[in-house]
Amino acid sequence: MRIHVYVCICRFITEKGGDISAKDKHGWSVLQYAIRYASLETVETLIDMGCDIYHKERKGWTCLHLAARNGQPGKARLLLERGARVNEAQDQGWNALHLAVRYGQPDTISTLLEHGIDINADNRGWTALHLAALNGHTDIASILLNKGAQTDRANQERKTPMDIAREEKHDRIVAIILEREFQTLSNESRDALLPSPPPTPPSAPPLEAANPALNDEESFAEWRRRIQDQLGQVDSDCEDEGDDRDDRGDTLRSKDGRIMWKTLEEETKELMQQLERLRLREVTKIKAVMVRAKDEHNKKLERANKQKAVLSAQVNLK
Repeated sequence: MRIHVYVCICRFITEKGGDISAKDKHGWSVLQYAIRYASLETVETLIDMGCDIYHKERKGWTCLHLAARNGQPGKARLLLERGARVNEAQDQGWNALHLAVRYGQPDTISTLLEHGIDINADNRGWTALHLAALNGHTDIASILLNKGAQTDRANQERKTPMDIAREEKHDRIVAIILEREFQTLSNESRDALLPSPPPTPPSAPPLEAANPALNDEESFAEWRRRIQDQLGQVDSDCEDEGDDRDDRGDTLRSKDGRIMWKTLEEETKELMQQLERLRLREVTKIKAVMVRAKDEHNKKLERANKQKAVLSAQVNLK
């Protein structure tokens, strides 16, 4: 395997008694320059030679911060496997996940999450999901939401990631956050939202106990015809008056007069359909508001152009 020229220089310095951990005037170490410019093999060799992976330059940036900012998942993984502190922040308060999200590095983000970085860590209230919403990184927002990023966290301006995405007109991110909140609601509150199943009716007493006169087949056949006639009359009355449906329009009796109870699965399916309709209505409202805002902006711009034209005409006349 060919060794990078940086490694050869560092080995030469070390063999001649030089200090491989020396820094330049900005506080950058040899390893930090290798993270930014050299190959993965070079970085690994420098670490084996004793370079400090925890070193911070003047602004508090570590080697892991540089790898996250530049989108280098292989180098980030190597540093983490060698003991780099995954949640450490630089002087301005941003950690490696914040930097990877800010600069749109989804592969590095996945590597950091695999090694346990705090997905909801914040800097003055700004989480990684806030930054994804601000910069319009839809793919990164999906990764964060699938890994459990909280959607209700507010920054110092009391704005959630949803608020940021709406202000920046990132409709796709708004939609996926709404979808995640809907899924969370359905998973946590399903038992509370679903109606209780109907009580089990008591067992019926024997036919002889209910009517001792029914002791032969002939009297039983007459009794059955009479009951069928009565049930038929009830069904006819219900069809005339519209009473065979409850408030939701569900049939309560079958053709033979038996009461029809909905199963728990049917109730669940109906409730999920209602929640889906509510979500779609909310998305439609948001889109309508955005369209109206855009139309209003265009009208203001048109009026401003007209005023500009009038002023230009007056200046030309003078």
